Order: sequence, then structure tokens, then C-alpha cells
Amino acid sequence: MIDTIPSVRWDVLQAPALAKPADRYQGHLPHANPVQAHSADPLYRQHGVHLRCIESGTGRRIWQAIDKSGSIIAAHPKHNGCALIAHAALVGA
Repeated sequence: MIDTIPSVRWDVLQAPALAKPADRYQGHLPHANPVQAHSADPLYRQHGVHLRCIESGTGRRIWQAIDKSGSIIAAHPKHNGCALIAHAALVGA
């Protein structure tokens, strides 16, 4: 008989390493800005574009990149995909 240890779920093992939303929250940008400080990445600083997430009642998400005028310039189910499409549209790639 092989001596083994009991199985431990992966999420239990990784729980201490996972970032918690409260750890990342840094408040909003000044002057009643709807953008959270941790979201003010180069896309926002250079082009004034911020990303927002819309979630359905079933848990499906869509990310939208919104420019200074409030127009949606990109949309994608993943945050990084939306940011990449928006950046490509802005720099003419």
C-alpha cells in the first residue's frame, strides 16, 4: 500500500496568494471621477479611455472601452482583450 496524503483542493491551496478586491481598491480619481485609481493605466492616462464591466443576471460579462466623449470604442468579454482592441483602434494599428 502506498502512503499518500489526503487531497487538498487547488483553490484552498492558493487562497493565501489570491488578491482580494479590497487589497486592490485605492479609491477613485479626484474631482468626482467614475474611474477607480487602480484602473488608471496608460490607456486612461494617454487617451482618456476607461473600461467598464457590465454583468448580466446570469454572470456573463462584457467589458467596454469608453473614450472621453462617452462613446464605446471597443467591447470584449475579457478585460485585456477590450483594452488591446481599444489601444489598437486609438493608435491606428
